[in-house]
Amino acid sequence: MNKTYILVTILLFSCSLFLSCERSKSPSEKVPSNAKHSYKTGKSDSIRYKTSPEPWSNSILWENLVKNGSHASFSVKISDKLPEFKFSLHGEFKDKDFHPSYVEIINSSNSRVIQKIEIKDLFNNYGRVFSGPDLFLADLVQLVDLNNDGYLDLRILFETGGTGNNWYVTYIYEPELRRFKYHETLSLLSAVTVDQDSKLIKTYWRIGWCTEFREYFKLMKNGRLILKKVEWTERDNINAQSSCLKITAVPLDNTITYHGHFFYTTEEKEFAKLFRKTVRVVKKEELKGSMDGRSRGPLGTPLDR
Repeated sequence: MNKTYILVTILLFSCSLFLSCERSKSPSEKVPSNAKHSYKTGKSDSIRYKTSPEPWSNSILWENLVKNGSHASFSVKISDKLPEFKFSLHGEFKDKDFHPSYVEIINSSNSRVIQKIEIKDLFNNYGRVFSGPDLFLADLVQLVDLNNDGYLDLRILFETGGTGNNWYVTYIYEPELRRFKYHETLSLLSAVTVDQDSKLIKTYWRIGWCTEFREYFKLMKNGRLILKKVEWTERDNINAQSSCLKITAVPLDNTITYHGHFFYTTEEKEFAKLFRKTVRVVKKEELKGSMDGRSRGPLGTPLDR
């Protein structure tokens, strides 16, 4: 028999077998081809893939800003108790950077303008714009329930840092007022997220390797942030194989609000003097990786949002 014929036959059989195995896979075993990004939930390291991006995701929002030149819109229900809202972000491009000016919020059911949020002055205070690098470091817009009241709150990016710090102009939705209200403290805190287990608001500050700090707050109805827990890192070449320890502590006074500033743990004497006196250490453990769980490159820059 011709050797070429035998090789072709074997190749065709192998391809057929491979394709049949691929068809037999259940959908749950495959990553959706249209998955745009992934995110972690809770303490689990498992990745859940979104089958499609949110209408306010970076890819869609930036594309629409570039296409329209001065604005981009998206619609979302911030609560089951309310009709769908249309958010229209307005501004202008300068040197390929987008300068946000205001957000118009419209009731989609009757096309009435509910609220116009002027954000230009807030952005100008920090000289902030939307630029290309921001697309890889943080979300341009976030809609998240920060106070666990069933209503999504609005956050608009105004600053990013190369180590994972980011800041958002933050507006809490007030059901009684039927409006979003600016929250100054949440706009000053870095890398604000919601802890999936405790439902507390948590922050994240990072200067470099093993120089990290995290606060846990409860957002009260009056807008006050009550400190519930803190975590920070300390270098330890003796007791930690990774040379880095994570310290967990709780405040001695459970009515303490946000301090108004962040203590850099590199200033160990000042940190111990000014901060340790107000908390009680409840746990010390070795830290491998970063406190926020994000993967980082050699220079400490996050590899994902």
